[in-house]
Amino acid sequence: GNWRAALVAAVVIPCSLLAAAWAFMARGENMDMMIIAGLMLAVAVIVDDAILSVDNIMRRLRQGRTEGMPEGSLAVITRAAIEVRGPMLYATAIIVLAALPVLFMQGLAAPFFKPLFWSFIVAVLASLAVALMLTPALCFFLLGNAPLPEPAASTLLQRLQSASSKWVDTTLRTPLP
Repeated sequence: GNWRAALVAAVVIPCSLLAAAWAFMARGENMDMMIIAGLMLAVAVIVDDAILSVDNIMRRLRQGRTEGMPEGSLAVITRAAIEVRGPMLYATAIIVLAALPVLFMQGLAAPFFKPLFWSFIVAVLASLAVALMLTPALCFFLLGNAPLPEPAASTLLQRLQSASSKWVDTTLRTPLP
C-alpha cells in the first residue's frame, strides 16, 4: 500500500541476488544452471527478509509517530532493524541446517546438488546481510520523513480474509481424519 516501501523491497531483492552472484564470481565460479537454480530457490527467503524488515520498520515508524517519537526516525529505524535481527538469524540458521544434509549426498546426483546447495546458502546469507545493512539505510532515506498512513485493506483482500476465516472455522469444527 506504500510506494516507498515497495521501492525499498524492489531495490533490496535484486541487490541480495546480485550480492550472492558477486560472491560466486569473486571465487571464479561459472554461473551454471545449478547455481542459478539455487539462487531461484532462495528467492522466497530473500523476499521474506525484505518484506519482514520493511514492514517492521514501517510499523515502528508509524507507532513512534503516533506516540510522539522523541528520538527521531534514525533511532526508530535502527531499533526496528535490530528487533528483527534475532529472528532473522535464527531463521537463517534453521534454513542452513535443514539444507545441510545435501553436502553428504553420495552417488550420481551429488555433483549436481552441491552447487545448488551452496548457491542457496550464499543467497540466503547475502539476503540476511542486505536486510540488516541496506534495508534500514533505504528506509531512512525513503520512509524517514514520509507520511505513513495506516494500511487500508482492499475489498479483494477483505473478501479473501472472510472466505479464509469461514473455511478455517468450518475445518476446525468438523475436522477430517
